[in-house]
Amino acid sequence: MIEKTKFDFPIIKEVPINFEGNIIYVNSFIGLGDEITLYSNYLGTYFDESEDLVSRYMSAKYSFILGIIDLCTNIDIKNENKEGVDEGIDTDGLIGNGLWDDIVSKITNYKEVKNGIDKLVKNMEDRIALEKSIGGVIDNAVSKFMTFISEIDLSSENIEKLTKELREFGQDGMDKKLSNIFENQEEK
Repeated sequence: MIEKTKFDFPIIKEVPINFEGNIIYVNSFIGLGDEITLYSNYLGTYFDESEDLVSRYMSAKYSFILGIIDLCTNIDIKNENKEGVDEGIDTDGLIGNGLWDDIVSKITNYKEVKNGIDKLVKNMEDRIALEKSIGGVIDNAVSKFMTFISEIDLSSENIEKLTKELREFGQDGMDKKLSNIFENQEEK
């Protein structure tokens, strides 16, 4: 057995950047808690279906950038105007003048965190596609049907009624359901 030694690890270093006469301090490492916060914010925004895909992507991208700035630097991302309304930081200026590149170059695990987001998005998209696939729809329909059957009154009158409804639904109903599935897949 290997003899164990206790180590004291230094806290995360703050690396200074001189930007236009201002000293900006950047944490050199994104800790686990901050990483989870960044992932949650990005995924929550990206998969918010109340917006179109482009808006969701751009909102998620900028929430990630602002999250890094807020969690890993001494930059105050709030920008209150004279009326006290927060207008936010000028993200275009932050990115366009090179400060963003300077900041992420000082964070040793930035690429790992960014790759983690990309992998999570891909996994979530795959899961959603599977749920919306024919197999997923059939599994869902079978589950609902089994629940329905387990709760049904199996008297002869109700069986006749159910048989009649299934015949009326028939092939036309199944064709419409399958057509809707394929239309939804083509839109992606």
